[in-house]
Amino acid sequence: SVLTASGTEGNIGGIVAYRSEGTIDSCYISGTKVYGEDLNELDDNEFKIGGIIGSSAQNNEIKKCYITNSTVQGIGTAVGGICGYSDSDSISSCYITNSTVLGKNSLANIGGISGYNKSGSITSCYVTDSSSIISEVGLSQSKTGGICGNNNEGSITSCYVTGSSSIISKGMDDCITGGICGRLENTVLTKCYVTGSSSIISEGLSGYIGGICGNANFGDDSYCISSCYLKNTTVNGDNNTGGICGVLYGSNYISIESCYVEGSIISGKNNIGGLCGDWNSGNITSCYVKDTTVSSVGNYKYIGGLCGSKMYNGINSLSACYLYESNDTYKISSSGNNCHLGYLVGFSNDGIVSDCFTNLSGTLVDFESGGATNTNTYGGITSLSAFATDNGNKRLWSDDLDYSNNASFNDANSVWKDYDFSSFPPTLKTEN
Repeated sequence: SVLTASGTEGNIGGIVAYRSEGTIDSCYISGTKVYGEDLNELDDNEFKIGGIIGSSAQNNEIKKCYITNSTVQGIGTAVGGICGYSDSDSISSCYITNSTVLGKNSLANIGGISGYNKSGSITSCYVTDSSSIISEVGLSQSKTGGICGNNNEGSITSCYVTGSSSIISKGMDDCITGGICGRLENTVLTKCYVTGSSSIISEGLSGYIGGICGNANFGDDSYCISSCYLKNTTVNGDNNTGGICGVLYGSNYISIESCYVEGSIISGKNNIGGLCGDWNSGNITSCYVKDTTVSSVGNYKYIGGLCGSKMYNGINSLSACYLYESNDTYKISSSGNNCHLGYLVGFSNDGIVSDCFTNLSGTLVDFESGGATNTNTYGGITSLSAFATDNGNKRLWSDDLDYSNNASFNDANSVWKDYDFSSFPPTLKTEN
């Protein structure tokens, strides 16, 4: 079946167009196409398009709904597999499988479950089995996420993307793409993951792309990304690409905590990091990257095993984090020249690293091509070439190391339990 709407604005849903203060329970569509406007036309139309409901507001409860073998698409401000736009609602136990959610519009919000979620909660929802969440070729600044395109002052809990699902942004520039959420604004995102053969790809220029979140903007201590992970997944973007977060704008409190990236490929051009591409501000703690390749193409780039760069926006900390390799296949590399590569951070002006560690050793030179001139700048913690040596092996750890002062390292054995990784994951001596 095909449901189609046209015009300049409105709501369209596979089951309900608009609803407030009610419950939508155990509804589904299968083999259905939900259309809002012809995708071959470019307008700033105000459609809100959802596989189940187009627009939901004022304390609705949407639960146990799903779409399968279906397509939801349109030129709209919000396009979602379950709900296009939700305001102060609860969405729980919903999923999409073998389906496509496709949006194309300037400033569009496209998500597997919800396109735009304002002040509501999304809990225990998932996207699986070759589903695709796509921001089509078009205008700039789209927000695309596996679960939610744009989440403003709400929460996302216990959600995941798995199977061979794809989250793809094809916008012209400044697009935001995330495995779970494209853009987080003053939001709590916890216990979410992306795994399997899923891929998160940005084909546009510039922008922000992350395995969990593309752009995180947190105003105070009540908002953070915690207990999330990316595993066996490919994240490929232009600039500002990270395994957890593309760019982090945090407060002076913890912004990313207890997250990890494992067995994945993180690649792009500039500001590429295993955890965070552009560590603009905010504190990161108790995270790790394991057996993951971080790579860049082009000249004058910043690439780090944990963070690509930390630039000029307050002295924040990277603490109790580490980089681990269980075999010889791990790489931090660049195919260009005059780049800054670091085991932990590619380049930093004002960041502080505390109690961080890696078991990698040796020189950080591993070019696929184009690096024969050897003009790249390598470093242990940053491009400042700060190494500590333990029994001839180059390892990295510190206690309040200020990058700008090139401070000395402390003994890892005084900070970590089993810092030779005889047990995994290692723990700080301050932990029980």
